[in-house]
Amino acid sequence: MQIEWRARVALATGIFAAVIIGYTLVYQTIMWQIEGVQVGAISALQVVIEALTTAGFGGDSGYWRSPITDGFVIVMNLTGVGLVFLALPYVVVPLLTEALSTTPPTASDRRDHIIVCGYGTRGDVLEAELTAAGETVVVVVEDADEAVDLRAAGVEAVVGTPESEETLEAVNIDRARSVVVALEDDARSLAGVLTARALAPGIPVVTVAESAAAEGYHALAGATTVIRPREAVGKALARKVMMTYTDPLAGGETLSDDMEVSEVFVPARSPIAGLSLANAALRDRYGAVVIAIWSDGELTIAPRGEREIPPRALLLIVGAHQALEEVATAVGHRVIGPREPSGIIVGYGEVGQSVAAALEEHEIAYRVVDRKDAPAVDVVGDITDPATRQAARLRDAAFIVLAIGDDTTSMYATVALEEYCPETDVLVRAESVESVEKLYRAGAEYVLALSTVAGRMLASTLIGSEEVLLAESPFGIRRVEAPGLAGQSLIDADVRARTGATVVGIETSSGVDVPADPTQPIEADATTIVVGTDAAIADYIATFE
Repeated sequence: MQIEWRARVALATGIFAAVIIGYTLVYQTIMWQIEGVQVGAISALQVVIEALTTAGFGGDSGYWRSPITDGFVIVMNLTGVGLVFLALPYVVVPLLTEALSTTPPTASDRRDHIIVCGYGTRGDVLEAELTAAGETVVVVVEDADEAVDLRAAGVEAVVGTPESEETLEAVNIDRARSVVVALEDDARSLAGVLTARALAPGIPVVTVAESAAAEGYHALAGATTVIRPREAVGKALARKVMMTYTDPLAGGETLSDDMEVSEVFVPARSPIAGLSLANAALRDRYGAVVIAIWSDGELTIAPRGEREIPPRALLLIVGAHQALEEVATAVGHRVIGPREPSGIIVGYGEVGQSVAAALEEHEIAYRVVDRKDAPAVDVVGDITDPATRQAARLRDAAFIVLAIGDDTTSMYATVALEEYCPETDVLVRAESVESVEKLYRAGAEYVLALSTVAGRMLASTLIGSEEVLLAESPFGIRRVEAPGLAGQSLIDADVRARTGATVVGIETSSGVDVPADPTQPIEADATTIVVGTDAAIADYIATFE
């Protein structure tokens, strides 16, 4: 792994520097105490370097009369030769081999590591979070080119069949901390669980299941924890619908007995849309604090009073439950009329079915559009086809949920819908993080990446020192133990400038303080509540955990 070779180079450089400094000091001492000649630091350094490199000697050789001095020069010569012979096999040859090799390894000698079987779109988020938390990660992929690309990006990747005993033994599963089986196929993931259980019966095994049936089978096979990110994404998209039309506080979570954090959607015709935070005065009027704003794919953390509240923005607010309810009432929400066709679900796979189940639970009517005919599908066709859009009566819908598995098709559909029914809210499930910004530019009101949700859910399961809050949210918000902040104030630690994340709350045994006082020293046993992008929070964890 590239990081390992960097460590070797750093170690070798440190040893060489220590030898040079030490020999320079010794040479100066010998010349003064033995030869009676005072030699400056620069002159002594020159002699040492000449001796170590066997490049000859300068004018000092005329002062060498004692056998002690001659002996020390001989030792320096031999040291230089020895360092060359040690450097070749330990640093130079491995570096050249690594640089010239295009064949990734098939084994790893790591210990106390986390093995990730499969990478895919969710791997970026998961690997970054685990690495930031100080975990050693070894990724197993089948494609050699993918492994080469991952290693070039600093990820320790090996090539192998993730569900085979030979591969898992080659990555030291018996000495690993845990195993993540995140393959795209449920049957293969189950086989991976069975293999891991056979080789290491006591190791925690976390797996990703694509369906409810697979979740049960994975558990029966011995998985310690099974997550279903597709179901979670579907429920999250449905919650955004509920926040808009029926339950403004659907996207909330408890922080303490008297404190909650929640998302609140600002409809286009909300009384506070277009106002600044100072003029909306949500804190003064209701006691609720706006800690972040999400609008058109952009995250604003700890917004200032002059920050405008855009229409169709998401506010992340903290306060007592009653305060949040009062804010939700003030913000307002759209009401679906009794005869109004409520919404359209495009795509009826695992995500679409999860959206439908959640909408039915809250008695929100919907129609389903899918390319394949099925009992629950109302319109069969391609949403990018004008005839399908007309048959589905999209202009009558209050909202459209695009639960399509292909991001390119979702982008095309979003642009088409923005032109066909611009007043209709479009909520999109994206496959990768890279597609989120493009979908917002295409006209979507809300986008949630499956890879982000899956990565957060997996990381939250594997990292005991942090808790992901609102995992299916565009806001990155965590409870994080940060012993590196103990005794410092947030101003002294300069958290935001150093990491890009913002500490919005401090939780101690006496309760939760939101917003956090930036001037007060943080107690050793305090837990921080942090908001930011996933990358910023990863930097925060790496810096202060």
